Amino acid sequence: MQVMRAKVKGSEILYRKSIIMENGKNVTWRRAYQKVYHIRINRIFKQNDKFKNATLHKNKIYTNPSDAMCGVHLENNTKYLLTGYMHDGRAHISVCGWVGEWTRIPQKQRKGVSHLYKKNCQCKVETCIRRGDGVCPSDNSTCVWRWHDSHNSCYATSSVCEQRADGNCKWSSGKLLKECKEKNRKRARQEP
Repeated sequence: MQVMRAKVKGSEILYRKSIIMENGKNVTWRRAYQKVYHIRINRIFKQNDKFKNATLHKNKIYTNPSDAMCGVHLENNTKYLLTGYMHDGRAHISVCGWVGEWTRIPQKQRKGVSHLYKKNCQCKVETCIRRGDGVCPSDNSTCVWRWHDSHNSCYATSSVCEQRADGNCKWSSGKLLKECKEKNRKRARQEP
């Protein structure tokens, strides 16, 4: 996994040619298969060995060309927080990762990326999609993130999965989290 802040400098679409038989004739067909973003890396927050040897050093990051294929659209001259993965020796991003415009990322998350999350690397965040009384699997090294929970966004923006003194990982419960949950409760009461 790679976590970085980078500014988009430009992009290009990569195409593949396919030859198909149509009415007894060979026809060349051209299709987009990847989008390449040219980036300037401002800061790397987390990087494993796979990324150190990747094409990232050439300031390129790849994605699928369409959002229907989980591709990501980035604007030129904009800074982003990007999380990515390796595929075929290249750094990739997708809608399944964390891609956010840097100026829109809440201060708590910026602080988390910069140093709080690093202190708690032994803790994992697992997404749970079960509703109702469905049990989400977890262990002492996991904080469960229930995407259907109305407070879900509060954990993402106002909390940190941190290791406690007893060694267990739990969501932090500070003032920002309480304020966010209260705001969500008020909003829910106002909805028809």
